[in-house]
Amino acid sequence: MKKIFDEFAVEQDDVSYKFRLGKRIATALSGFIAGLIVASMVWIAYLSFQI
Repeated sequence: MKKIFDEFAVEQDDVSYKFRLGKRIATALSGFIAGLIVASMVWIAYLSFQI
């Protein structure tokens, strides 16, 4: 179980960006994509129970 948790754990990136705005945009974009994936999974589960 720990191996699975470590695979999906959120880690800090050691990538250095020239501008702070670049780091914020990268963080926001990855959060948006993760939220989109989770929302899609919820909708798919909801729609599958409706049928």
